[in-house]
Amino acid sequence: PFIPVGAESSGKFLRKVGEFAGVSEFEIEKVIAENEKVYYSYFNDLETFIVTFNNEFAWEYFAVADSNYALGVGSFLTNELGLIPKGIYITDDAKKTYQEKILEYFKQENEQFEEVVFFENDGGAVQRDIRSKQGEDRELILGSSWEKFLARETGKYYASLSLPLTQDFTLNTSYAGYRGGINLLKEITRDIFR
Repeated sequence: PFIPVGAESSGKFLRKVGEFAGVSEFEIEKVIAENEKVYYSYFNDLETFIVTFNNEFAWEYFAVADSNYALGVGSFLTNELGLIPKGIYITDDAKKTYQEKILEYFKQENEQFEEVVFFENDGGAVQRDIRSKQGEDRELILGSSWEKFLARETGKYYASLSLPLTQDFTLNTSYAGYRGGINLLKEITRDIFR
């Protein structure tokens, strides 16, 4: 129902696809194990980074994206990295029936999503809501170029997630799958170093 980001969601996804396609469980688990070996080797490096920069790392986040990426990235940040969602803003103009289904998927992923997911395609309304919920601590804002301006203005960390992206030229970067989780981690930690 959404684009998997990171190991947890990607493993679930591959198991479902393998079952549907009639691929043996042994073969699927072999592929998952190979991908997770590489993926978690990066996590060891991240652990060192977090220990070193603990006071600088963002532990809460806001995400502005379409429903596919919002759910996948939200699940990754909350379930795998342990970050706390403060606001997830879905910019799709989804019908009410789809909104209910999307909210149900969020609830299935983690109960922390229950009060923080909003459907809003008005960028000004999204930014006003983010401003009203920002705290004094380090926070991460994921979104478009509009959210980058907000992050810079308010002293928050930023990672690109949605369009428009006027400051970046992206040819083949994706946050989908195992490699996508690593790409997103790279994007987040790059802004901390800046």
